[in-house]
Amino acid sequence: MLQPFTYLLINFFTIIICFVASFDRRVQFHRYFPAFLKAALVVGIPFIIWDILFTQQGVWWFNTSYTIGSIIGGLPLEEWLFFICIPFSCAFTYHCFTLFFNLSWANAFNNIIVFASTVVAILVALLYTDRLYTLVTALALLLSMVYLHFIARKPWIGQASLVYLVLMLGFFPVNGILTGTGLESPIVNYNPKEILNIRMLTIPVEDAVYGYTQFLWLIYFFNLFKRKNMKTTALKFSTPLLALLLFFSSCNRMPSKAKPVSNFYKDRYLGTWFELARFDYRFERNLDNTVAKYSLNPNGTIRVENSGFNVQSKKWKSATGSARFRSDTDIAALKVTFFKPFYAGYNVIAIDRDYTYALVAGRNLNYLWVLSRQKTIPAAVRKSFLDQAASIGYDTTRLIWVKQDKDNPYVQ
Repeated sequence: MLQPFTYLLINFFTIIICFVASFDRRVQFHRYFPAFLKAALVVGIPFIIWDILFTQQGVWWFNTSYTIGSIIGGLPLEEWLFFICIPFSCAFTYHCFTLFFNLSWANAFNNIIVFASTVVAILVALLYTDRLYTLVTALALLLSMVYLHFIARKPWIGQASLVYLVLMLGFFPVNGILTGTGLESPIVNYNPKEILNIRMLTIPVEDAVYGYTQFLWLIYFFNLFKRKNMKTTALKFSTPLLALLLFFSSCNRMPSKAKPVSNFYKDRYLGTWFELARFDYRFERNLDNTVAKYSLNPNGTIRVENSGFNVQSKKWKSATGSARFRSDTDIAALKVTFFKPFYAGYNVIAIDRDYTYALVAGRNLNYLWVLSRQKTIPAAVRKSFLDQAASIGYDTTRLIWVKQDKDNPYVQ
């Protein structure tokens, strides 16, 4: 009977004790409610957008059987409340600890904390560019440390980190339940291809870093808003982080009306494809006789080797990258990179039964390819592909029909 209220109850029990205690005359945290609400709003905007985008991308998703069923912007209502309830408890705890205890001694470790966090974040970002949650979390932590320590020169990173360690006592039961501890199935589910798959009980390690980054910014703005109006500073923080999230989340998407092929057979798609048509874009400009070769890498990703003849320089050129599936390997939605950590969408939206002809969509209506195992394509297949592309919203008159009149030396 209570299952649909599970997530709601988690939020309730997270905040209720702290809320009641806020009116205690020794604490008087209620005096700072306006400052908290402003801080929670400023910090919440980029993190909620992060949440929405990653939900759309399938990095994580929600089991709505544990929610009341109200969805706003693709997120359960309880997830929106999460960005009020959890920050409230965190700000309240930080306020109490700094009110009743002298934690300034912890700030002696500022340099160590910043150095360790920065080095780890850089290494993780470089090593795991193909795991979206891991990558964006590492970059968010890196940018946060650089700004707070080297630009804003905030002296409280040590004491804030100490309080966050204390908050882990609440983090484990709350996030543990959300990720499946004690439940038949998790409330929040994660795509294993987008995380390190290192879990603390049932909690991905990225969640702890995500929470730490959010907590540091909450304290930063909470302290600022307690003193004065900092709308300009808030905007300066939100804009670059929001731009970062939008960039990494949009690079591997597809047009809204496009649907990737399901029941896709990866092994049958491997091999050589001739590019018969494409939209003009700078990486393939002035190229004809273009060919794409796909093969498996030892780590399970797909090796991508693109080649073509530059009609201006009169030279053959090639580029090698890698592609990986965004979710299940039987759904033809991939992302490809020739320069990590920057990915682009690669979505097979039409293919014939024999895997001889394919229509590929990029991340938006400016990227489209027609591929074939031969240097020609039947008129009926061509018309079918063009009609499908037009129905999605592509202006097919922009297609460049590629010459295939030379023997490509990269094709064996």
